Amino acid sequence: PWDPLDFPDNQDAVDILQAKTTGVFAILDEECVVPQGSDQGFNNKLIKQHKGHRRFDEIRTKPTWFVIKHFAGPVNYCTDGFLDKNKDQLSNDIIECLGGSSNSFVQKLFQNDKKFADVLQKPEGGGQEPGKAPGGKKKKYTVSSEFKDQLSSLMDIVDLTEPHFIRCIKPNRRNECDYYDRMVVTEQLRYFAVLQEAQVRRAGYPVRLGHKECWDDFKVLCSARVVSELMNLDEMKSRVQKLLDHLSEELSIPKPMHGLSWAVGRIMVFFKLPAFERLNGARLELVIKSTTLIQACWRRCKLTRTESMSAGIAVGPLEG
Repeated sequence: PWDPLDFPDNQDAVDILQAKTTGVFAILDEECVVPQGSDQGFNNKLIKQHKGHRRFDEIRTKPTWFVIKHFAGPVNYCTDGFLDKNKDQLSNDIIECLGGSSNSFVQKLFQNDKKFADVLQKPEGGGQEPGKAPGGKKKKYTVSSEFKDQLSSLMDIVDLTEPHFIRCIKPNRRNECDYYDRMVVTEQLRYFAVLQEAQVRRAGYPVRLGHKECWDDFKVLCSARVVSELMNLDEMKSRVQKLLDHLSEELSIPKPMHGLSWAVGRIMVFFKLPAFERLNGARLELVIKSTTLIQACWRRCKLTRTESMSAGIAVGPLEG
């Protein structure tokens, strides 16, 4: 059986930020539209909603501060000025001025932005106002709502692709070559979640081999009698299963706290890293011993041939 608890899940960290009605962004947007909304009121609502949540904490000595325990680590936030920054309002005069600019680039920036539509696109013939839901309230565009829309759009694009990420690590803060600051590098690895990703990979099944490849690689670790018995099995999956069962006892493959050390799937074999390292280490050790033995035999034959030729004894050619 596969263990679903192999990987740490940070979904609760995501939910506390962007849940539709109880997330930090939703509560911030709500406080921006309620009468007499304030930064202190926003902070109080957060504490009331998320008190006791493992990803949230309050600072009792600072009544306008709260703590979010992100995936990379805890971050302290001061709510002073949050509402004004989130509203990010421009006066209608400025919007109309820039929306009617003679510079086509500046004009398009404002004409194509939906949060300025209610100012620049006046309804004609009693039509519905732009940016207003049918029969509902006019939608308020805030910094957080715009961020959520952009993030959703980005994720839609990412879901259609096969992204590959390259994480750049700065070796030091001096911008000097050939100098590595251990603390700076470690801090980046931790807060970029690179260390956590490595732990996730080790906790999962990062090594995957096909049935035949697994059989060819590790059958050499068994005795000729065991291999001969396993060869009687026609199905490669069953053969690999019996092979790994035998090697698990023979090599004392370590068992993880959760899940299995290895698992044979329909077309592939999945290994946890410690199990694969034990098997591959034994295989490499056998290869090294065999290589040394072959080299010793060859050198002995070569030396015997050289000595015989020096003594004037006729010898035949060396055979591999």
